[in-house]
Amino acid sequence: MTPTVLVLELNELCTPLLDRFMAEGLLPNVARLRAESARFTTDAEETGDRLQPWVQWVTAHTGVGLAEHGAFKLGEGSVNTCPTVADVVGEAGGDVWLCGPMNVVPTRAVCGRWLPDPWNPDATLVPPDLAPFADFVRANVQEHTNERHRLSARSYVDFLAFMARHGLSPATVAEVGRQLGGERVGRRSRWQRTALLDRFQWDVFRREWKRNRPQFATYFSNTAAHYQHLYWRHLDPDAFPLRPDDAEIATYGPAVRSGYQEADRLVGDALDLVGDEGTLVFCTALGQAPFTDGDDDGGSRFYRPYDVVAFVKALGLPAPEHTSPVMSEQFHLFFTVEADADAAAAALAAATVDGESAFTVRQAGCDVFSGFNLVSDLATDAEIEVPATGARVRVHEYLYRAETSRSGSHVPEGVLWIRTPGGVTGERSEPVPLRSLAPTLLHLMGLAPTSSMTAPILPVGQPVPA
Repeated sequence: MTPTVLVLELNELCTPLLDRFMAEGLLPNVARLRAESARFTTDAEETGDRLQPWVQWVTAHTGVGLAEHGAFKLGEGSVNTCPTVADVVGEAGGDVWLCGPMNVVPTRAVCGRWLPDPWNPDATLVPPDLAPFADFVRANVQEHTNERHRLSARSYVDFLAFMARHGLSPATVAEVGRQLGGERVGRRSRWQRTALLDRFQWDVFRREWKRNRPQFATYFSNTAAHYQHLYWRHLDPDAFPLRPDDAEIATYGPAVRSGYQEADRLVGDALDLVGDEGTLVFCTALGQAPFTDGDDDGGSRFYRPYDVVAFVKALGLPAPEHTSPVMSEQFHLFFTVEADADAAAAALAAATVDGESAFTVRQAGCDVFSGFNLVSDLATDAEIEVPATGARVRVHEYLYRAETSRSGSHVPEGVLWIRTPGGVTGERSEPVPLRSLAPTLLHLMGLAPTSSMTAPILPVGQPVPA
């Protein structure tokens, strides 16, 4: 039997909330996996603006840190040249199924299936017939906070036709019905739609797993991390100087808990898929903690363009070939001519609102990665001044503000549980580098780490006999 490894990449789940919800009896599958696993706390070994999931997930897949892989921003995974776990498995003749890993771009042709993350601006799907799913998810994830954004009827038809052929389950259909019906009668909130995308993606993942039984598979979920960033203060209002009102608590209070329960559902399904013969890995890459910076000044709430193209035009910038919204306030501007990218980057860098710098800017050739820099409550007549173009743009005409103040911040400690057939259990007290995950996964599949993977292999047991 070929050693099989499935990695659940449950972004930014954290030990305090896992322990809390397990104690409440809400996570039975997570509790079972914990009891049957070798357990570690990973150290992302980064700080400040380098402590980001789009950095750490590349580290998890390559076994090297940011200084080596170079993927600093979301959508920049292709700059990495270090071999990934999937590259090594494919080169050895194994089959892989990479389902949405954040910012991870294999350096060799994929042997199997690869669904890039929804923030990847130009990745090639493997196989290409995953496109209707990828396009639908990308549009929903990139613009999930934008109430003006509407997909065409054709997009919905193509998506539903794809799902009907690719594993759509009765449970998912029922949950969609409960959500949409609940919204109509006021029993459910719009924020709960985020978890529906996870259900659709898991249906696709499960179908492909059962059809191909890959040697190495990963499944990425951002649902709980998203809820923590936006709604942790509604779960624990007394822990934050800026306390939400009772109406907000009633609306958003269940969000974080529900995100962990969705993760528990995934763990239960994954345990059934892997059975007693394969290895199941539960990894978060990093964690979160309550975020209170800015609470004394009304909270930290990002501003995001309603329409990036219209916003760029109003600012007087050169017209990009195409644009790509990312997370929160961020967006890519892709230009055909580097001189246009230079001009746009310089104009954005010099733009101000009441004397304060208006944008963060990072340029790589023809790609300008930017985002509105201010998070405080701006006056209704606040304007962005662009000296390079002479433009004066009203902030609230082109940008909308997040519905809630930021509630969660990144911490370097992550959760790593590894359940192997007949393997070791128990907890290791001292932290281990996140870089150890990649060589450990290869070891469990009977493959040697690459020369770039220098972190130690974790003591989790022997590989499954081939």
